[in-house]
Amino acid sequence: MAEVRFAQAQDIAQIEALELATYAHEGYPAALFYQALAQWPTGFIVYCEADSVLGYLLAAPGQANEQWIMSVLIAEQTRGKGVGKQLLAYYLNDLADSASAAQIKLTVAPYNHAAIALYEKFGFKKIDFLPKFLGPDADRILMALQAS
Repeated sequence: MAEVRFAQAQDIAQIEALELATYAHEGYPAALFYQALAQWPTGFIVYCEADSVLGYLLAAPGQANEQWIMSVLIAEQTRGKGVGKQLLAYYLNDLADSASAAQIKLTVAPYNHAAIALYEKFGFKKIDFLPKFLGPDADRILMALQAS
C-alpha cells in the first residue's frame, strides 16, 4: 500500500540510495538528510510502497515568510505515476495548514519538462533564468508560488 508521510530516521538509508542511483557521486549524503530531519521535519516528506521509499521532497525555510523546495526526487521506475504530484500536494496542504509561508520557491533544470509542467499545475510561475546556478553547465529556472 502506498503512503505519503513525513520522513523518519529509518528512511534515510533508502533516500541516500535513491540519491546515489540518480546522481552518483553528486547526490546528497546521508548527513544532510539527518540534519534536515532535525531542522525541518515538516519539510521532509517521503512516498513509500510497502517498506520501500520511492520518492522524497525536501523543503526548508528561506527569508521571512518564504519556503524553498530544495529537492524532489522520484525513483526512476516510479516516475510518471503521480508520485511527485502526491508529494507536492502533501507538502503544500501541510504548509497551508500551518500558514507559515507567503511564497514557496524552487529551482528546476530547464530540460526537466515533466517537473516544470507539474509545478505549473500547482500554480508555480517561472520568474527567472539562473545561468550556472548550481555550477558550470547547471542552469536553473527559478519558479515561485504565492501561498494563499
